[in-house]
Amino acid sequence: MKIKKILNNNAVITLNDRKEEVIVMGKGIAYGKKTGQDIDGDRVIKTYVSTHLMTPFNK
Repeated sequence: MKIKKILNNNAVITLNDRKEEVIVMGKGIAYGKKTGQDIDGDRVIKTYVSTHLMTPFNK
């Protein structure tokens, strides 16, 4: 997984296999990393995926 945005040393935003944005957490997962670099999958402890679907507002 490539880093899309670093939130802090322990959390990043990346894309999963289905090209959805996910938040990935793990101890020191982004330490010394920059946007675009790969993250070590062995360091991933939690993955958060949004289940919010975009729908047009009803008038």
